[in-house]
Amino acid sequence: MYDADANKGQSNNFKIEGFPTLFWFNANQGARSANSAVKYTGGRSLDGIVKWINKKLAGDLPPEIGAVVELDDNYFEKVL
Repeated sequence: MYDADANKGQSNNFKIEGFPTLFWFNANQGARSANSAVKYTGGRSLDGIVKWINKKLAGDLPPEIGAVVELDDNYFEKVL
């Protein structure tokens, strides 16, 4: 969690205009900069935010060893 009020300089880099503002940083991209962030643009409902986070987690984490992964269009949309 990041407190934009306590870190005004960093908040300006991300152009935070309202709260809550959510960004996703992929684990494989390293640096946490505005260029590597994906901004959440959905609704403010808990359900919408949780669905977005789960979708991002599914695309950011490799499948478990031994897991069967169906390689269809949906899988590649999540990963790419």
